[in-house]
Amino acid sequence: MRAAQDEIMKIAVVGGGASGVFAALVAAHTAKKNRKNVQIRIYESNSRLLKTILVTGNGRCNLSNAEISAAHYFGAVDLFSSVYACFDRPAALSFFESLGLLTVTDSAGRIYPMSMKASSVVDILLRGLEKNGIEIVADTRITSMKKEKHGYLLNDAFYADKVIFAAGGKVGGSGNPSAAVYDLLKAFGVKCTYLQPALTAFMISDFTKSLKGIRTAGALTLSSERSEIAKMSGEIQYTEYGISGIPAMQLSSFAARANAKQLFLTADSLPEMKEEDFVRRIYSMKKSDPQMPMQLFLTGILPKPLGVFFLKESGASQECQLRHLTDALVSDLLKNCKHKRYAVKGLRGFENAQVTSGGIAGSEITERLELKKLPGVFVCGELIDVDGDCGGYNLQWAWSSGAVAGIHSVLEI
Repeated sequence: MRAAQDEIMKIAVVGGGASGVFAALVAAHTAKKNRKNVQIRIYESNSRLLKTILVTGNGRCNLSNAEISAAHYFGAVDLFSSVYACFDRPAALSFFESLGLLTVTDSAGRIYPMSMKASSVVDILLRGLEKNGIEIVADTRITSMKKEKHGYLLNDAFYADKVIFAAGGKVGGSGNPSAAVYDLLKAFGVKCTYLQPALTAFMISDFTKSLKGIRTAGALTLSSERSEIAKMSGEIQYTEYGISGIPAMQLSSFAARANAKQLFLTADSLPEMKEEDFVRRIYSMKKSDPQMPMQLFLTGILPKPLGVFFLKESGASQECQLRHLTDALVSDLLKNCKHKRYAVKGLRGFENAQVTSGGIAGSEITERLELKKLPGVFVCGELIDVDGDCGGYNLQWAWSSGAVAGIHSVLEI
């Protein structure tokens, strides 16, 4: 499977996203360090590389996070841990610095380029490819692979001694080229876990469209009919179809892997206010201003449309005054403000998701990220059954897995 010492080793990287470009750069660096003669080509289905980088982190590119650990990942977590141990956050940031990119860390631990521009990351990575003589074959989708005596033939046209598949997951919908890669590898007996969208929004059954556009701090709890699954806090965003925002997106990864017929989201719209404080405040206002409309009382602590919605859900009108409060109505208002339960209809699809839940099973891959059934073929990034939380965790997986695949595609075993 290996090219002779004095021959050029040809490495094909399938996919020009974050993990693929990083794999190519680290492979080139490893070859230079170990005096290996390599030719590296990136095959990209789009006309240009790194398109998705430009929209990450709201255009600022959240590169990594100061709190990287296995606790922030799903799927083949043991594989993540072994890969991250080989190429961690400091190694990734050091490599970026060697390319000319410096970073900053915000108060929440999110790491960005110092310029706070995703385009800086793209420009630096593209310069690295150019400097290292890495070839780019754009507008080319790899749909077939044949085993040769000493390597592989892609699309019956491109020979490679080693292949690194970094085509990403199914995010983006039917036009994503990764579907062909999954099918290609499955034809060789490589097993893939169930694919679902993750880091996406929730669609809610019979959702009230009047809530569309509301943004408010809160806490969301995901549960099945039997038990609580996970809880997240942050800005909740209400849309025409359901619930979005960072806490919802974080919980979507749990939902994607939950084995339950029905899931629920419970929203606490007053996370900083205890139940007893809510009850005490409403009765205090009833005493001091009995003619105050309950809608106005809620406007003092909630976005107005949300308060109106909770009043309606509690069976009260906007004009209803505090003097008409009953213990039952207070109890209903408390339940809606602190424990409003929504039945989950489903998750928004791959075209709206940030990452893919599922992928090539960890049991199919060695710690070097080489496929056990295809010696000389490596996988990295979102193709693998590893996905992380919001906040730079998925890009760190791209850098770490890309680096490990790149290193071992060059080094002899």
